Amino acid sequence: MSSSSAPSPCPLPPFKLERYFAKYEFTAPYLMCCSDCQPLKMKELLSMADQETASMWEDLSLGYTETPGLLALREEAAKQLFSSVNKDQIVVLAPEEGVYLTMRALLKPGDVIVCMYPGYQSLYEIGRSIGCQVVFWEPELQHGGKIIFSVDKLQGIVRNITKRPTLLIINTPHNYVKKLGKDVVRNLPKRPAMLIVNTPHNPTGFQFSKEAWQGVVGIARSIGCYLFSDEMYRLLELSSTHRLPAAADVYPRGISLMGMSKSFSLPGLRIGMIACKDAGLIHRIQELKDWTTICPPAPSELLALIALRSHKRIVDANLAIIRKNVLHTQRFMQHFSHAFEWEEPIASSVAFPSGRSSLLFVSHILGEPIDAFCERVVQGCGVLLLPSTVYDHPASAERGYFRIGLGRSNFPECLKVLWKFLESDKGLSAWRQGAVFGFGHIPSMW
Repeated sequence: MSSSSAPSPCPLPPFKLERYFAKYEFTAPYLMCCSDCQPLKMKELLSMADQETASMWEDLSLGYTETPGLLALREEAAKQLFSSVNKDQIVVLAPEEGVYLTMRALLKPGDVIVCMYPGYQSLYEIGRSIGCQVVFWEPELQHGGKIIFSVDKLQGIVRNITKRPTLLIINTPHNYVKKLGKDVVRNLPKRPAMLIVNTPHNPTGFQFSKEAWQGVVGIARSIGCYLFSDEMYRLLELSSTHRLPAAADVYPRGISLMGMSKSFSLPGLRIGMIACKDAGLIHRIQELKDWTTICPPAPSELLALIALRSHKRIVDANLAIIRKNVLHTQRFMQHFSHAFEWEEPIASSVAFPSGRSSLLFVSHILGEPIDAFCERVVQGCGVLLLPSTVYDHPASAERGYFRIGLGRSNFPECLKVLWKFLESDKGLSAWRQGAVFGFGHIPSMW
């Protein structure tokens, strides 16, 4: 294949979201944008252990473990998280490791991948570093804060790729158009090698309807590509009627990434799982794992097993926190309706508010970009918000989107501090010009 037909392999760039958190996560007093749920303490988790796991914990050896993961953990994951996946179709690893090893196992230079965007950077950046052409599936940012990933739009993207056009439009943060020679066109892939989705979606809280999810799976099936589904927020549907089947359950080339970091309140365990019915892929991931962590940490595996056996208790508690924080956010957004708009999340522990679309861009309100606004907030009152600029997505940055996290128990306290700051001269003073808001008190909900 001609070198001009796809980007060349390149080093991985800095992970913008993680670098942003590295700067503030352990210094800002009010973390209002964390994507995980309220982390469990060790004593809380160990109190959930049954007789078997309590005995296993007492006698735990800190030696090497099996590469695919603790058998009991894989059996429990197959039982609790999937309907047709078995223990031999699951590999236990760190969640980010699961993304990295899967992409390394399946992708090669010149492949085309289609990825939901904005999203977690590694979902598309690893493919780009391998030398893949990355085509982004972007949402419709509608009035009122509603965000929709259209399956019809995905179908159009795939159709355009399979047409093997002579004009290649690569949708990157810096879009460019390239005229392709005949030799390049002949060697273009006839179909995407992989569709990459994240549902429930970070950072928006979007969740496909069951019909739309069937459509996404149907598109992957129709072209025979792999469907990589980041399902780290699964089980956090605010209504269980919105829960979708795992990709690994509904499609032989479906790959599900799940883990303990979000729904189970245990990001410190660094335990995730890749599930797929493709035996060759599972075998190759285990081979590649010899080059990364080799095997999971024994304490983390056992603690994850305890959590899976108590998953309903943990998830129900997290959903109660999220629902309560949604109500607090509704009150906040109503009070500041002149400035912000949002769509309540269907699922997950995150939401993605923005500056009001009727005012076009948040910079027209504040006289500054959204990243500058978030910087001023954290410096002024210690509340950490996540600006959409960390996703390199121009459309959401221009409209002033930022992520908030609804899964922590101190969210009301963070929101109260932000509320006071925004009413101060240092907060929304620019908005006071030409508008009467009637501020004056913090509601009794706190």
